[in-house]
Amino acid sequence: MAWLPVFFLYFSERLTLSEVLLLEAVYYVAVVLIEVPSGYMSDRFGRCRTLLLSCLAIIAAYLFFLFSGHFSGLAVGQCLLAAGIALRSGTDTAFHYESLQALNRQQEYGDREAIAGKYGFVSTAAAALAGGILGSISLAAAYWLSLITAGISLYVVTRFSEPHKKDDSATSSDGFTAQLRHCISYLKHPRIKWIFTYTVFMFAIVHIPYELYQPYLSLLDKQNQLAGMSAPITAGILFATTALVASLASAYSMQWQRLIGFMPLLTVAAIIELAIIFAMAILLHPLIAITLIFRSGPMAVIQAPVNAALAPLIENRHRATFLSIKSLASRLTFAILLLVFSLLTTDGHSTDWNDLSLLLRVSVAVGVVGLVYLYFDARKLTDETAAG
Repeated sequence: MAWLPVFFLYFSERLTLSEVLLLEAVYYVAVVLIEVPSGYMSDRFGRCRTLLLSCLAIIAAYLFFLFSGHFSGLAVGQCLLAAGIALRSGTDTAFHYESLQALNRQQEYGDREAIAGKYGFVSTAAAALAGGILGSISLAAAYWLSLITAGISLYVVTRFSEPHKKDDSATSSDGFTAQLRHCISYLKHPRIKWIFTYTVFMFAIVHIPYELYQPYLSLLDKQNQLAGMSAPITAGILFATTALVASLASAYSMQWQRLIGFMPLLTVAAIIELAIIFAMAILLHPLIAITLIFRSGPMAVIQAPVNAALAPLIENRHRATFLSIKSLASRLTFAILLLVFSLLTTDGHSTDWNDLSLLLRVSVAVGVVGLVYLYFDARKLTDETAAG
């Protein structure tokens, strides 16, 4: 994923700002359409086959990005990328938990998920740094590197073995509709429902600076405020540092949860993310760009605690489908937000500070409303638990 620090810049070379936002919305809408069927496929046919298809779809996506210069071709690439991400989403988490479960070591899952997150972010940092350096030479070079490493990923997946080979209950025999009904019924559980809503909310606010920090850096570059570095190199360094900060947050997440508690940890994470968006909204300055290294920390710090809280509450045969439904809701929410953003921007070729600031200010307002709702809903949940 070396393209992460330059994708907005890469698309902006070929499309207007409004088209780039629509292209990003295409990705999230495509994920929404594919997400739940992919989770059902994972529960029905196995984790390894699903991960294999994920790798193949991502390789195909990179080929479209590299050889298409128009909106339609890039949109096909976005749909294939969405398929690859959707097929992986939830399946990787279920694969990890069930592999430990097959060894009767599921009690280690939370801490092991934190470690997995740590090394995942470290590798993302390396990819982002390489992508930023290559992107300063040619933005397409970052996609070529991604294509090569996706091929390596494909080989790695062929070496996996399916957990629970002798456990018939690990694979769903339900039809698609019945599977959906079972998974949606989990939302009747108050704790599951709150975590579900919270993760949808966090996905949206964490991805706002992710989508908009590249045009933010581009505006700073135009004002010669990046200390002589180009926007791609700055984005690569920033993304790499961000991933390293996130790796530390992930590594210590379970310890912090044990120290301050599950709900307080999640609340602090949301407040930090909203503070970053607010700072971006009110001031275009290099110091604000530096604070963006913390933008992935909140999501990284909640990932292992949330997964550890949910995994034991969901049956093996429903787990990937349920996680896909959660991912679908998250991406659908953000896709709607992107569509609104595309309507709020002027139809110009270059990114304007007034447009960018407006999008960020709207995000802060929506985020504050969402956080207040979650706070009072959490209090109600705590009161009901105490009363019970």
